[in-house]
Amino acid sequence: MKSGSALHQYSGAVYRAYAEAVTRSGLAAEVRSRASPELQRVLASPPNPITWLDSSLLVELLEIVVKLRGAEAGRRLVFDATRTSIGRMIEPVLKTTLSIFGSSPASLMSRLSTLTMLTDRGSHYRYQPRGDNSGELCVELTVAMPKTFWEAWLGVIDFGLDLCGTTGQGRLASQAADGKSAIYLVEWAPRAKSR
Repeated sequence: MKSGSALHQYSGAVYRAYAEAVTRSGLAAEVRSRASPELQRVLASPPNPITWLDSSLLVELLEIVVKLRGAEAGRRLVFDATRTSIGRMIEPVLKTTLSIFGSSPASLMSRLSTLTMLTDRGSHYRYQPRGDNSGELCVELTVAMPKTFWEAWLGVIDFGLDLCGTTGQGRLASQAADGKSAIYLVEWAPRAKSR
């Protein structure tokens, strides 16, 4: 049985972003050869950006990439899709948020539930600071997800750190036994300015 359901969905824009990222990664042919007919259709002809599709297709895509190239490849794919497409789609909202609340990863993480309203349904985010440059991000979904999903989701954190001009890392600290939530520990520092 596939993970996901109509209770957890991503916008067509998200699927378009992933289709483009898979092509840029050079894995498109390998992914398509292992994909279900439905995922093959989505990759070949991405949906209208304002439609909503079940999250199980994204899970399938990530699981294929991870099987082909490992967990780091899944994380890079998520980062690339977020940076080049999804991030651009909500860039005005992101920039406004950072200008009002400060250019800190904490500013983004504490507002993720609002910031992602255009890209996903069935997700809730809670951020708890652990210091000036660290915190705990809890991601809760309406459906269970496999560990490959949670590990690849670190690419979203990588994007947020990069967007804020910081260096740092996210780490998957725990995943709930039911697969519906995960906790990430995130640490960062200002990026050194080049001379």
